[in-house]
Amino acid sequence: MSRVKADDREAWNVLYNRHAPRIFSFLLRRTGAKEQAEDAHQEVWLRVWRFRRTWTDGRTFRPWLWAIACNSGRDAVRPQPEILRFSGVHHDQHELRDRLVEALHHLDPLDRRVVLLSSEGFTSDEMAEITGLSSGAVRMRLCRSRASLQERLQ
Repeated sequence: MSRVKADDREAWNVLYNRHAPRIFSFLLRRTGAKEQAEDAHQEVWLRVWRFRRTWTDGRTFRPWLWAIACNSGRDAVRPQPEILRFSGVHHDQHELRDRLVEALHHLDPLDRRVVLLSSEGFTSDEMAEITGLSSGAVRMRLCRSRASLQERLQ
């Protein structure tokens, strides 16, 4: 990111190629609609470029990027699970996938953000940095959200 901050386009391409697929996948699950995810994805990378000079050298890049991604796509009103396409999903899994997307969108937006970040492999400390919550609050929200999802899916 230090090189990107200095307007290095090659470093920008490396950064984008390294992180874009996971960011898009996250946004697709977050918004529940491919078109909204594409718009949010474009906005994420536009913001990274626009605010590259505000990034502090020595700061961990990944939480900074994911905080931007979490704030993008938050205006999705209603999921559209029928247009989502997940690789490796068999025909009999479509109903479960659709129910999961619908259940996620019944969660409080911050709870949904924590669940999705957890699914991306972030630790509670990393999620706390991204969301501005304490680690304890993240763990509590995650536990409560998982219970709510499990109840909805049964």
